[in-house]
Amino acid sequence: MTRDSELFLEALRSNLPMYRGQSDAALERKIGAKRLEDASTDFACFIRASVKTELSKNEQLALTTQLLRCLQDFLKSHRDEEGKIVPLTLLTLISRVSLLPAATDKAFPGYADAQMLMFLIQPQRAFLTEHQ
Repeated sequence: MTRDSELFLEALRSNLPMYRGQSDAALERKIGAKRLEDASTDFACFIRASVKTELSKNEQLALTTQLLRCLQDFLKSHRDEEGKIVPLTLLTLISRVSLLPAATDKAFPGYADAQMLMFLIQPQRAFLTEHQ
């Protein structure tokens, strides 16, 4: 399992309390190895493209957790083709990772495009890095 997958699973546990007691292996079986790898890679690539500096493991975890929360909030207000609210489940989150840019832009307009997502978790460090 990759570092990105491990961090993604930790963020999932943080945002979905019912999975806090589940091991990485159990969650990987539930999600599917390929889907987990794809979702975690998509999340990590989006984050790397949306910050100007290299992130520590803790910073990447914090940002993954925050952006997963944005995706959850976005999906709570999102409706399917029939106009019904999409139920928020583990597999719904995994299958809707493609909506992460829209969810992030709704919560923090322009931050990702301006590579300012670091400001969500480390305002002071991001400011100092930006002005050196």
